[in-house]
Amino acid sequence: MDSTSLTSSELLKIASAAFAQTDGSAPAVTEAIRAHWATEPAGLTVALAFAAGLTELARYAAQAPGETADAVDVESEAIAVSRRVVRPLLQAKLQGRLDALDASAGPTLCQACQQTAESQGRRS
Repeated sequence: MDSTSLTSSELLKIASAAFAQTDGSAPAVTEAIRAHWATEPAGLTVALAFAAGLTELARYAAQAPGETADAVDVESEAIAVSRRVVRPLLQAKLQGRLDALDASAGPTLCQACQQTAESQGRRS
């Protein structure tokens, strides 16, 4: 499975199945999503990123807004959470694309020393 080819509907089916198979807790759902991709290493990175985003969304949903929070504070927190939810999946999909481009390009030599240059795309 190409890690950049997962559609939203596929991710929603996987999330629904993970919730149905577990007690709904974030660790259990994350583990169910990991198990779904256990035999498909190319999709595992996206699955783990999806689980991380889903876990952050569940944490936010369970969190009560502060009693002194006004509408601006609540909206600011929601925007920050939306970034934390999407960021892992975006990073995994972009990394998958960078890896594919690196693999198709072949070795690149450093102009100064003629050694094989390492990709700057890999982020751990």
